[in-house]
Amino acid sequence: MKNQVLKLQGRSGCTLEIIDGSQGIVLRKYAGTVSYNLRLENQIKKQINFFNNLPLSEYFNAPAVFQYSKGSDRQLAWFDMEYIYGEKYNEYFEKCTVQQLNRNLEIFLEYFSRSLDLSVPKKTDPEVFLQKTKQIREAVSEDILKDPVFSTTLTYLEQNVPDGYLPRNPCHGDFTFSNMIFSNNNIYLLDFLDSFIDSPLIDLVKLRQDTKFYWTLFIDKTIQNHQATKIIQILNYFDRQIQQYFMNNSYIQGWYDYLEKLNLIRILPYLKTKNEIMFVMDCLKR
Repeated sequence: MKNQVLKLQGRSGCTLEIIDGSQGIVLRKYAGTVSYNLRLENQIKKQINFFNNLPLSEYFNAPAVFQYSKGSDRQLAWFDMEYIYGEKYNEYFEKCTVQQLNRNLEIFLEYFSRSLDLSVPKKTDPEVFLQKTKQIREAVSEDILKDPVFSTTLTYLEQNVPDGYLPRNPCHGDFTFSNMIFSNNNIYLLDFLDSFIDSPLIDLVKLRQDTKFYWTLFIDKTIQNHQATKIIQILNYFDRQIQQYFMNNSYIQGWYDYLEKLNLIRILPYLKTKNEIMFVMDCLKR
């Protein structure tokens, strides 16, 4: 018999349950609606694929998936995964030494370098991006549509799809610190996202959503002021090294700026408060 220990709901509407059962502690994730079932199924497949194929780094891992259901037009999709005992980014960063910090930086740089090395450069149909901007336009509120920062950014994205080769390789899709658990010298990735297109640059953009813009720090209401000060110093240090390591590469830069803007406006349909919307608009101005 399984006993529910805790129930949570994420921004996508998915529900998480921590269950204590015969296999011990298990994390079960449900689709928020039946219309989300296919997306959750794709996310499950991504997590399983990452767990079974770990060529990028010996230090990155994903929770094992024990069982899942695709759901139906009347039932929600769900899956059970391994519960990882570890620390959130703020707990880990608050007490890590300079040596540990530099080692983690090396792990992240190695992860992206290898992912880019294994990527296949491909021409991408501009319609893929135009369809995404159309979906965003239809999903945001009227107030956001009227915002000049948003409208200017959207017009730019519609008129300036890069025509260069995009490095293609499976990616996490939402590679932010909020989706990582630090445990026994390993970093476990959670909440894989079914990206509209897979590229290591998508993950690099998502990581810099934190290191450059402090997104996870902004939305995490549990962070104390003394913690925030140290975390910001660490994020700034990470970001300087990431820029130095990757941003001088013209192959990357041609796509990176475009994907960064696209990533920021993709967040907007999921935001619930005025402060969050203003935060993203300020990021777009930068």
